[in-house]
Amino acid sequence: MTTEGGECGEEGVKKLPILHFNDVYRVKQTSRALGGTISADQFAAKVGSLRQSWGEEPRKLNLIGSENGIDERKGEEIVDAPKQNAEADNLKGLVLFSGDVFNPSIESSVTRGEHMIDVLNSLSIDCACLGNHDFDFGYPHLQRLMGLTNFPWTFSNIADVASSSTKDSEQAFKDEPQEGDGQVKGTLRSWIAPAINGVRVGCIGLVEKDWIATVPAFPPEFRYRSMAQVARRISKELRSGDQPCDVVVAITHCRLPNDIDLANELGATKNAPFDQHGVDLILGGHDHMYYIGKGIDTYEGEEWQATLPGAEKDQGCIIVKSGTDFQDLSEISLELSEVHEGAVRRRTITKASVRRHKTKPDDPTLPELRTHIDSLMSRVDQATGQPVAFSLTPLDCRADKVRTEESAVGNLIADILMHSYEDALRERDKRGEFAERRPEDVREVDMCLICGGSLRGDSVFGPGTIALRDILTIAPFEDSIVVKEMKGSGILEALENGFSSYPSQEGRFPQTAGLFIKWDSRKKPGERLVEVRLLEDIHMLHPDGSKVQKDDTEDRRGSVSSLTSYAFERSAEGGYSIDVNKPRLRKGPHLDSNKMYRVATREYMADGHDGYTALSRGNDLIDHENGSLMSTQVRKFLLGANLIWRLKSFRDSADETGKGKVGIDGMLSSKTSKAVDRAHAISKSYQSSEQAGPPSTPAKKKRAPHALENLGTPGQQKIVIDSSPGGIRDAMHVGSSEHHSRFDAVTRHYNASSSAQMSKARGARSASSASTSFDDIDEDSGEMDVSFLSNSISSLRAPSTDGGLGPSSPVVERRHLEVSPEDGEVLREKSNADLAIIAPLVDGRMIDVARLSPS
Repeated sequence: MTTEGGECGEEGVKKLPILHFNDVYRVKQTSRALGGTISADQFAAKVGSLRQSWGEEPRKLNLIGSENGIDERKGEEIVDAPKQNAEADNLKGLVLFSGDVFNPSIESSVTRGEHMIDVLNSLSIDCACLGNHDFDFGYPHLQRLMGLTNFPWTFSNIADVASSSTKDSEQAFKDEPQEGDGQVKGTLRSWIAPAINGVRVGCIGLVEKDWIATVPAFPPEFRYRSMAQVARRISKELRSGDQPCDVVVAITHCRLPNDIDLANELGATKNAPFDQHGVDLILGGHDHMYYIGKGIDTYEGEEWQATLPGAEKDQGCIIVKSGTDFQDLSEISLELSEVHEGAVRRRTITKASVRRHKTKPDDPTLPELRTHIDSLMSRVDQATGQPVAFSLTPLDCRADKVRTEESAVGNLIADILMHSYEDALRERDKRGEFAERRPEDVREVDMCLICGGSLRGDSVFGPGTIALRDILTIAPFEDSIVVKEMKGSGILEALENGFSSYPSQEGRFPQTAGLFIKWDSRKKPGERLVEVRLLEDIHMLHPDGSKVQKDDTEDRRGSVSSLTSYAFERSAEGGYSIDVNKPRLRKGPHLDSNKMYRVATREYMADGHDGYTALSRGNDLIDHENGSLMSTQVRKFLLGANLIWRLKSFRDSADETGKGKVGIDGMLSSKTSKAVDRAHAISKSYQSSEQAGPPSTPAKKKRAPHALENLGTPGQQKIVIDSSPGGIRDAMHVGSSEHHSRFDAVTRHYNASSSAQMSKARGARSASSASTSFDDIDEDSGEMDVSFLSNSISSLRAPSTDGGLGPSSPVVERRHLEVSPEDGEVLREKSNADLAIIAPLVDGRMIDVARLSPS
């Protein structure tokens, strides 16, 4: 179906062509159903071909670093003026995108979404709306990514109240738009396309309230405003003035029922009223399905499921939702009425037609973009070889370990996943969305349950350097981590299933967090559980940064925490020592069959696979479309742990007056500041408890002190790695909320492997960017110029005189670990100072009583 552009001029019937897609994640994918591989370059070729059929000239690919040159505007933030492709002044139609692109995918685990920039910029997009997964790596990083695209992003009904007079009042939390609401930086309230065949089109971006609550570290100063109320206000603005818009399009990221309700309320329906403000067409995302509203007159293409929950309210809605993952493209043709003189809506839709295009393995391609994607994937593969962690203990992923017994790597990953949605659920808790409000020192998710088959590689990784490729090998699956609310009886049933196949090395064998489990492998399947209890978190510091007093744990004296100390290259002259804050287990109440609990697990298991049918029951608190990949969560933890370590090093070098305290304008959240405080206080506590002497003297140069310099020398402070629940929680927050920039070896390698022109362009963008990042590292010396650092974070306090915890100092358990000279050098080398240090341990949370019995 080829759409005609129509005649220019103000009067008469007009035709408006639009292409729409949403929720794209993988640039290349193999499909059994299609019998081959499809790629984003084929999708881009189809978009280009359809635009040419409207009468437009072919657009340049404008790849970063290509001979077409660099768009100098890519480094700018979108604040007041729209940004669009250079060819957009001669539009014959529109390409609109409904969000979700920068995550989740294996590639995004490597690049944090940056690899999608060139793909997006090749798709001739005219305007887009943000989706929930675009925030997966934090708003500071998202802001940078938006600045690299060549089209505007709309985010119309989310207000930034950071500088508003209503910031701390009840008004700020109401759904009604408020005076003083600011626009989220990097996005537009609305965008007006240049006249298309004499038709002026306004675009707005609307997002539902539901998914905002599922985004970890969604900026607290961003507040939801009613989609319908905001849309009416913007409709009044767009449809008035000397050059009023003829049509208003809502690009949304909502579930289908919400899109249908919005369409009914705002008049995006057949025979819409001329005299009411609202929108004329809704182009939706978020749902990974194809849907055509009942107000669409003609449809051509593959059949789609029309009987969906919520669709019964569709009584003539003009809605299009376009599938997912570069598989579907909707070609929409709108026939517009003559001008309604004096009416609110100058034109109305008299006929709407849709043709669905499916990407196929034999579709034509854009050769230049295909070559670029192949190069991109090669760069991603190379970048995965970069180190992201140093493990003090082995990550033993052999099948006979992870599928038959408690494993250290299973414990670490389950602990990370249990805390991965803490921020998102805590905000929902504060808003009263749950039946029972949880105190700040009680975690929002009670437990994590994954299976041994989730951990792959069948090898031992470490001790020593761990590359990102190792993480992706261990956690290769592309299903999301979800959170379910379910009865204890269902959890017990799921655990029985997990133990049922022992001693066979089946993938269903459980790996857990938050639970203490006794089971008996001698008993018959289905009756192997002996005891299941919740594990309580042990915090050395309260969430506000204050220390835990002795009387807080008077009835459990001696069980506040334990410390494992690892010695490196021990010799008569001394050695290197790293202390790991790994609390002892503290058993809580028994699991109650009738009580509701929150469980983090894999989507695969929540769908009932591997016999986990019990996990398919219960309510979804974080569903598969709002969840992130296991590998993404682990990478986020490592990024956060590394940044806390670096910032703590600055904090440790501060003198007693507070000079040298570190804060970066626009970077550190109050939670990050408190996380650095806690890391500093815990480190000082352990040093004080062992009478290790005074802390190291402040660095003479303005640079980041290397954490392992002179370690082991008398009078030097030890390194304490916080593997406590609080440490994991802090790292997950920082990994989601802060800039990481060149601190991440993977990103550095990925960027450095591009062309010299790309490197030059990045330098220009860095100079013009308004956001601050740690891009001032001298990569040869490993030193950092910190002259740009401010002292704006007042919460980075000087250490307390009692050394942190005083009488509650932990009991120390010493272990010795032989480390090769090469690994010892890695730990000391400045160029590898971006490695997070981890120490996966088997701590006795899952015990087979048969192995304890001599019989």
